[in-house]
Amino acid sequence: MLGTEQMKIEVISDTICPWCYVGKRRLERAIALLGNPPIEVEWKPFQLNPTMPEAALAGAFREAIAARSGSACGLEGDCT
Repeated sequence: MLGTEQMKIEVISDTICPWCYVGKRRLERAIALLGNPPIEVEWKPFQLNPTMPEAALAGAFREAIAARSGSACGLEGDCT
C-alpha cells in the first residue's frame, strides 16, 4: 500500500491515439483499485505522427466520435 506521500506520474500521450486512450483508462482503473491514493497525474502531449495532414486529423476525430456515439452529427452543425 502507498504511504501518505504524494506520487507524481507523468504521462506522455497522443490524444487521438486509441491505444493511448486504453492506457489512460487502465491507469485510472489501477489508481482506483489502490483506493485513490494521493497521486498527481500530469498529462503531456505527444504527436505520434507529426506529418499527418490536418485533413486526416479532422477525419480521424470525426470517425472516433462516430464510433463512440454512433454518429458525428452535430460536431459542425451539419445535421439536418
